[in-house]
Amino acid sequence: AILQGTNIQIAGKDFVISDCTYGAAGRAIADLTLLGGKNTVTMKSGEDKTLSVDGKDYVVHLDAVVTETSGGTNYQTAIGDINGESFTLRQGNTQTLSDGTLVASIKVLQGKTGELDYVKIAIGADKIKITDAGSVTKGTTSQADLTSVITSTAAGGWTGMKITYKPSNDMFVKAGETIEDPFSGLFDIKFEGIT
Repeated sequence: AILQGTNIQIAGKDFVISDCTYGAAGRAIADLTLLGGKNTVTMKSGEDKTLSVDGKDYVVHLDAVVTETSGGTNYQTAIGDINGESFTLRQGNTQTLSDGTLVASIKVLQGKTGELDYVKIAIGADKIKITDAGSVTKGTTSQADLTSVITSTAAGGWTGMKITYKPSNDMFVKAGETIEDPFSGLFDIKFEGIT
């Protein structure tokens, strides 16, 4: 519960922990589910911003951030629309648009009285589940070439996470070509050539 909704940065990109399962046998974390990464838009209330994802444009509009109370706890909730489809998202929540695109709320902040509200939303958001057992799943597909290690103890808490990419096949890249980071497409590895 403490980690859910928390933002972390991986390779300079924002993710939000949308789910976390407590471990057994002295380990604090069994798995983490991360949302976000690429295709994010940051905006203030009243703004319209267009984000292009895989050749399709998404026009995002933020009406406001409101405070909702549930179970005695106050939550800041972003209200707006994407291509005319309304959303109501707390930080860490997701919504699926009618075309199947996953939308995730990465950060939601309500401005002080008289100031604008703020939201960071990922469209076509990667949903990545990392387990202490070593598996990495993107969406519903297990990534055979990616493995994970979560370093944590029940007493000491979470101290680290490691993602390893070990291709099962040789990859050949010509000079000037790139290989996309397989974890979340956060960066490209480019082969410039041989001198």
